[in-house]
Amino acid sequence: MTAERSELIADGYQAALKLQRLLCMYPLAFRSLWDRPAPRTSQRRAVQALMDRTVKCGLLVGGNRSGKTEAGAMIAAAVAIGREDSGVRRWMHENGIPEGSVFKRPGRVCCVSLTSNESIRVQRPKIGNLLPEGTYWKNRYGGGEAVAQLPNGGTILFKTVDQGARSFQADAWDLCWFDEDPEDEAVHNEARMRLVDRRGWCLVTMTPLRGLTWIWDRFVSDPEPGSLCRWIFGEDNPHIPSDELATLLKSYGRHERAARARGEF
Repeated sequence: MTAERSELIADGYQAALKLQRLLCMYPLAFRSLWDRPAPRTSQRRAVQALMDRTVKCGLLVGGNRSGKTEAGAMIAAAVAIGREDSGVRRWMHENGIPEGSVFKRPGRVCCVSLTSNESIRVQRPKIGNLLPEGTYWKNRYGGGEAVAQLPNGGTILFKTVDQGARSFQADAWDLCWFDEDPEDEAVHNEARMRLVDRRGWCLVTMTPLRGLTWIWDRFVSDPEPGSLCRWIFGEDNPHIPSDELATLLKSYGRHERAARARGEF
């Protein structure tokens, strides 16, 4: 092996180590929201709209496998880390997120699943993959509430709808993210009150399998001021085999297929 070849290999190894180090320090920085040109749906365009600071309650409604939970996790991580972080700034720039959408300071975020099992199985892993090294977890894999404390002071609290509305009292957050239909409007209302102190906002990512619920009445049929809904379809997600999804959806009835494919209520 020539000295020149050895030097190239060494340079490549050092570059790989540097990239690995950057991935550990700024995992969110290298995540891209998927985008399909109109008239197809776009995860990126939906998030851009929902993260506008004029939106106080945003719904990302999607079919199964559309990437709505992944989008929610990216948003939650960005708000918790804060815009002073270079990785968050890079993620925002690469995905066209409006600059003022995320506070500079590290944030306080509450992530809500329906049950502890769903929190452990879905929300915590998806967000955990986006947080910087040095994040300290309390009860990461246990039932009940969990907390992720970021090195820069940002905090993510994991709660569940089945804890009831009273458990959401006496706190203050920059973002409250419900993954899936919160079902209990009283829980949603109590959580929204925790956003006032810090001028925060609420995000709901969901597939509307329960039909025309209070979510439909309040945010789709007659939207309350400051709310916004955006839809994304599973068949538009480039990260899944669309032919497999299409085949499976044919086995469902018409109404359930519309909900699971396109997020129709």
